[in-house]
Amino acid sequence: MADISEVDRRPPQAVEAEAAVLGAALLDPDAIPRIIQYLRPEHFYVRSHAKVYEAILHLFEQNRPCDVVTVTDELKRMKEFDEIGGQPLLASLLDSVLTSAHCEEHAKLVLERAMQRQLIQTATEIVQLGYDESRRAEETIDEAEQ
Repeated sequence: MADISEVDRRPPQAVEAEAAVLGAALLDPDAIPRIIQYLRPEHFYVRSHAKVYEAILHLFEQNRPCDVVTVTDELKRMKEFDEIGGQPLLASLLDSVLTSAHCEEHAKLVLERAMQRQLIQTATEIVQLGYDESRRAEETIDEAEQ
């Protein structure tokens, strides 16, 4: 078993899977319904990926096409296009995937890492509760269980 000091302390993430999911959505409109059953924008680790996904979702919910042109326009409307890295980011997302065939597996991987990050956050909050000596232990345990 690895010593805790040897453990990589970066939050769990699947940046390549995030890019592949977004590339698949931009490449194949049929991939979007397969992806959205798993992912919400907050599941993405990379902020720019979350913003691109928000734009894709917004277009999809309006029954509009979701391609590089329409997503670019939507990101500009959201005033996020330059902040996310502009056209180079969108081009790199398309380059990250050749097919949408594995988009569900990639989405599941992104979700798994998001759940791991949430677990870490929740556990950290519980640890902080444990250090609060102004509260009774029973109160702390009740709050931690919730």
